[in-house]
Amino acid sequence: MTWKTHDIITRFHVKHDNVLECCDKVSSMLLIKIVKTVNYKQGIFENQQTEHLKNSCELVKESFREILQAAQEIYVIFKDGSKEVQQEWKRFTESIDQIIEEAMKNTILQSLQNLSSAINGNSLEDQQALFHVRVLLDSSIEFRPTMIDLTNTINRITKELIGIVRFASRVTDSLNTSNKINEREEKCKDSNQETLHLSISTNESVLKLINQIMNGTASMASSARKQLHIWEKYKPLWEMDKESFLRRYSKSNLSPATFERDINHHKNEKEKIEIEESNTYVYFIRLDFSNLKASLMSHNIEWQNRLTEVFHKNGFEKLRKSYSIFHSLAKKYRKSISGIDNQCLNNDILKDMSTIKNDFDTLEATYRSLNKFDFQMSSDEIEMIDSIRRKWKYLQEVADESVNNIILT
Repeated sequence: MTWKTHDIITRFHVKHDNVLECCDKVSSMLLIKIVKTVNYKQGIFENQQTEHLKNSCELVKESFREILQAAQEIYVIFKDGSKEVQQEWKRFTESIDQIIEEAMKNTILQSLQNLSSAINGNSLEDQQALFHVRVLLDSSIEFRPTMIDLTNTINRITKELIGIVRFASRVTDSLNTSNKINEREEKCKDSNQETLHLSISTNESVLKLINQIMNGTASMASSARKQLHIWEKYKPLWEMDKESFLRRYSKSNLSPATFERDINHHKNEKEKIEIEESNTYVYFIRLDFSNLKASLMSHNIEWQNRLTEVFHKNGFEKLRKSYSIFHSLAKKYRKSISGIDNQCLNNDILKDMSTIKNDFDTLEATYRSLNKFDFQMSSDEIEMIDSIRRKWKYLQEVADESVNNIILT
């Protein structure tokens, strides 16, 4: 072997090794970046993948520039060879193209497998929550991001991940055309380049992983929606027209016991909302109910306050009326006390007391309940209540005396 022949063979092996190294570099790439300890919020995951894929594309393009450069330098050695040499060169470039396709297929398969494991889990480790999904209350309970947005994000990332193949080119085509990769990428007129994309995108293993990703996403969305059924029992809190309901409620002449029952219902309901789970894990997402719980409790507290206000308003109106009546009766019987033994007067007193007893009992029940709910009353209102109690005591004494007079008569 001459020195010149040895030099040619050495140069060939060096360039060939360069090609293999570039293919190995591409093959070992992960086109998706998932940090297992991170629970991605809306938009962050997609932005991260876009940036990572952009960088990966640059690395892939750089590797293929090196491959084409090496192939061109090898071609210089064989370009003036015999027909047999040219046929051997053709077989060599086809083998390089096969290695390139395998490298691209491997990086895509690894990347899809990585995404599929994040979505579906695997047998080696517990599944981690990939996305943070807030559950909010607007006119209805909604996800943020929505299940449609989340599905579209995953579909888009999967599609873009596979689309990186479009940046690769076959050596057999590239050596027969311009070496300007960027120009070729923009025009994208090379039919064989599309064939490489089709070959990988329709690969059985690739399609199987895509199907797993889509099925996992669909199962997650279905299970996430089922989680909303837990909150259906609280629908009246936000769906019922508060103003319309309270107008009817205030005119219904309800007893203090009914008011107290309804207010306590909302107090108990608030306690139930507080102990509902704030976070639930569904497949690869963490459903965060914190905002929903805060909204429900806000509605609940509003119901409690509004009902208590109606209760107090009705009670205060009765208090004012009763105060006037009690004051008039006390004044009337204080003037007539000298004639208390009059039969007609005695009967009038007992009749009046029978009428106002229900009013007094209702008032007492109303203000006992308001005290239970720590309702803050004005000092004037408190004085009116104390005054009525004094007048009621006085009227009871008058009534007792009337009863005694009637018995003696």
